[in-house]
Amino acid sequence: MSWGFDLFSDFFARRDNVVQRLDSRVKLAVTLGGIGAVLFSSLPLLPVMVCFLVLSSLLGLKIPLRFLVRRFLPAAGITLMILLLHGFMIGSDPLLTFGLGGWELTLYQDGFHRGMLAGSRVLGAFSLLLMLGFVTPAHDIFRALHWFRMPKEWVEIALMTYRYIFVLLDDASDMATAQKIRLGYVGFKRSLASMGALVGSVLVRSLDQSVRTHEAMTARAYTGEMPFVPMGRLGLKAAGGIVLAFAVTALAYLASEGWGR
Repeated sequence: MSWGFDLFSDFFARRDNVVQRLDSRVKLAVTLGGIGAVLFSSLPLLPVMVCFLVLSSLLGLKIPLRFLVRRFLPAAGITLMILLLHGFMIGSDPLLTFGLGGWELTLYQDGFHRGMLAGSRVLGAFSLLLMLGFVTPAHDIFRALHWFRMPKEWVEIALMTYRYIFVLLDDASDMATAQKIRLGYVGFKRSLASMGALVGSVLVRSLDQSVRTHEAMTARAYTGEMPFVPMGRLGLKAAGGIVLAFAVTALAYLASEGWGR
C-alpha cells in the first residue's frame, strides 16, 4: 500500500534552476496576482491556459510526471464534484436527461457551464500554488509573507503547521507499517478498522505534540513572537520583475475576457 508521504517533500524546491534562483518575493507576488486573475475571470479560458502553462513549465523543469499526476488528483476530484453538482442541481435549460437506478437525472446546460467555470478556477489557482511549492522552499515563502506584512500570527501558524506535519507523517508512516506487518490491511473490513485506528492515533498524537511543543517553546523563553531572518531590500531588477509580471497578467486577463465575448 502506497501512502503518498513522499509527496510532502521540499526536494524539488531545493534543486537549482532558473526559476528557483528568482527572489521568493517575486514568485509569491506573481503567484498571488495570477490567482487573483484566475478567480476573477468570467470565462474558463484564462484558468485553463494558466493550468496548461504551469504544467508545461513544471515538465520543462524536469518534475516527474507521476508527481504532478498525484498532486493534481485531489484538485481534479474537487473539480469533477463541482462540475457534477452544478450540472445536475443548478439551471433551467436541460442538456441531457437519462435514467440511473430508477432515478431520472437531468444535466442542465447553464449549470454545466457554471460548473466548468468554477472547476477551471480551482485547477488554475491550484496549479499556480503547485508551481510555487515546486520552485520555492517553504521557509522562503514564509519569509516573503512576513516581508509583505502578512499578519504575523498567520505566518507563525503556517510555519508551525508545516514543521510538525512531517512529525505526524513520520508517526503515521511508522504506525501504518506496523499495521501492515500485522496484516491489518487484509480484507476491506479489517482495512477500514485499521484506517480508523490510524486516524484516531494520529489525532491523539497531534494533541500530545501541541502540548509538548508549547512547553518546549515556553522553556526557551518564547514571548509570543517568533523571530524571522530579515530579508534584504528588494532590488531594482526584482521590483521590475514584479511590475512586468502584473502587467502581463493584467493583459492576459483582459485579452481572455475580450476573446470570450
